[in-house]
Amino acid sequence: MQRSLAVALTLLVCRSWSFTVKTNHRYRHSRQSLKSTSTSNTVSDYLTSSYPSTSFDPSLNNLLQSESSPSTQSPSTLTSLARSILLLPSTALLSRSHSLLSPSFTYTSPSTGPLDSIGYLRLLKLLDVGFGGETSTNIIDLRLIPDSNGWIAFETRTTYAFPPGQTLTLPPPVDFTLKSPEDTISSWRVRSEYEVGLMKFDPAKNILTDLYIGGVVSKSISGRDKVIEQMKPEEELLILAGGKGKAGNYQESEEVKKLRAVIVGMYDKLETLAGQESSMGFMKQKSDIGDYELQLETAIGDVLNQKSNTGGAEFLGGLRGVLFALFVRCGKDVGTLPSKEQLREIFMGEDGDEGTGSGWGDEGYKPLIPLGGISTQAEAQAAVDFGITTKQNQKS
Repeated sequence: MQRSLAVALTLLVCRSWSFTVKTNHRYRHSRQSLKSTSTSNTVSDYLTSSYPSTSFDPSLNNLLQSESSPSTQSPSTLTSLARSILLLPSTALLSRSHSLLSPSFTYTSPSTGPLDSIGYLRLLKLLDVGFGGETSTNIIDLRLIPDSNGWIAFETRTTYAFPPGQTLTLPPPVDFTLKSPEDTISSWRVRSEYEVGLMKFDPAKNILTDLYIGGVVSKSISGRDKVIEQMKPEEELLILAGGKGKAGNYQESEEVKKLRAVIVGMYDKLETLAGQESSMGFMKQKSDIGDYELQLETAIGDVLNQKSNTGGAEFLGGLRGVLFALFVRCGKDVGTLPSKEQLREIFMGEDGDEGTGSGWGDEGYKPLIPLGGISTQAEAQAAVDFGITTKQNQKS
């Protein structure tokens, strides 16, 4: 979702991270009208000076203009909390939300507009179930904004695995199901750009009060990471097909060509063992094929990960970018992507799904199907930071 959200989406983690607290930063005046308080000016100026060519959704205005008290936590505590939230598996966040989110919590994104805690948890649940918990969030940059009453800025890059036969269902008013085609591609990866976000914690408690995801950039402010370009859908399909297609001039590396050839030869040998399925030779051949196919998928993934497939700055990050990639994968017209208003109605509608029969209870969300629990050391440490053990999360 391993799991986490960083889009939400944020959840959600192959993780590397860095954090720098800048105490001397020269801000240029914001081009946006965030002038109601000194805090909003500080955060707005930070975003404008750090990302001068990036547009942020107007919904950020209301978030920054809300009352903001100075934080009593140390900078190291705040950044540690932020890192833990971003790395926390979404199943753990769903099941422990009552102790992690403030009663007044607000999530804001260009894809959904503002959501309260229930709306945000419904969004997390949809993504966690829709992707079977298979998400990976890389924290590119994380820092406390000076003189901002505790606002933390971060950059993440998230990928979601959508294997053959996987479905993601959007309830009314959108009301449709996206299903990954049953074919030879082991997993379709939704790969985001660098997504810029903000978060803030209760001044006296270790609970999250505000989360904003709302800007995509091709180059990280950290300056260490490569520029991420958009990959055209036909280019991605060509790469997955081994360069066999009508469009493009993609040439596979010798490593990938060799792996493909080896796998073809191994399947030919497996056919000679027909009728011996219970033999050691047959089972070893099957196991070896699996190992080589994993190597092939990893090598192709390294090529694909150099670019994003979530539509770029048009969607400003978040759910609509994820849906764009899935629409391409499932052959749907991207011109029919749901609007922000439609998506918000899904998560904020009166008829919710927080009844115990669908996974919700007094202490958070309990999935109807096992989603694998905490699967990486980074996730485990993030959970421990909030008093959630691996065993507890797997029970969730």
